[in-house]
Amino acid sequence: MRNLFKKIAEFIRVDGLLHILSCYAITISVSIIDIIAALMCVSGVAILKEAYDLSYKKNTPKESLHDIICDVIGVVLAIGVFLLFRWTT
Repeated sequence: MRNLFKKIAEFIRVDGLLHILSCYAITISVSIIDIIAALMCVSGVAILKEAYDLSYKKNTPKESLHDIICDVIGVVLAIGVFLLFRWTT
């Protein structure tokens, strides 16, 4: 179990944690208005950010895939929290 957590921590790193938290925050903030609008907003921001990274920062496709995976994790966590609070109220 300890090895699993170590591998996850090595994969996510600080950059991935920033992606997870930023996508989580955007999704929760916009989901107050509408969950579909939140998904469209976060998807657009994530895609544009990765396009910027690929063209200007010269990220490798492997780094961009890592960032996209972390973005998806943040969105899934936010939707889970949103649905949990909506279901309990």
